[in-house]
Amino acid sequence: MKVIVRWVVLSLLAALVGFGLGLLFDAGDGADIGGGVLALLAVVVGAFVWALRDGRHAGLGHVLVRWALVGVLVGLVFAVFPQVGSDSFFSWAEYLEDVPSDALYGLVLTLVGALPGALIGRVFRRRGHQDDATTD
Repeated sequence: MKVIVRWVVLSLLAALVGFGLGLLFDAGDGADIGGGVLALLAVVVGAFVWALRDGRHAGLGHVLVRWALVGVLVGLVFAVFPQVGSDSFFSWAEYLEDVPSDALYGLVLTLVGALPGALIGRVFRRRGHQDDATTD
């Protein structure tokens, strides 16, 4: 359940920042590179902050596995984003073509934020707190 909550929140955050900025500052050409970059940055910062908290409350191995799964799922959502606003509603062929690279990209992008967050959280872990992945 923790993986799904993190996945949904990060995916919605990326969509809101990326598409929201695109709507606010419409350049007219259909491509909003700045909004896309800020959406990716939002994922990295969100993963960092949340993994910082996770690193303080759970074992490092559990946290990293959790965030690796979140990263792959975020990548599956990233594969949908290029089709938003296209002429065709949704193309499974195009989606399945984008999934391998986007899933890897989501994984790496999420871990770029989550890994240092989890490590720093681990350093500042509360004394006497046991390694228990169920505590949160």
